[in-house]
Amino acid sequence: MTLTAHQRTVLNYITEFQSKRGYSPSLADLAIAFGVRSKNSVAKVVNTLVSEKQIEKDARPFREAMGKA
Repeated sequence: MTLTAHQRTVLNYITEFQSKRGYSPSLADLAIAFGVRSKNSVAKVVNTLVSEKQIEKDARPFREAMGKA
């Protein structure tokens, strides 16, 4: 399946965010960046990118992925 223009835009944003900050944006970050209130709408795009093997989703919970203080 070919990505839509919106999916490509989100993928490009994620890639640029990662290269600038060294970590991936949260769903809240993506929702703010694209001017939507619902993280669910962003999650649908992210899940599509995962299923299309454009990105990988870390299976670890956020706190575990961040390490222990």
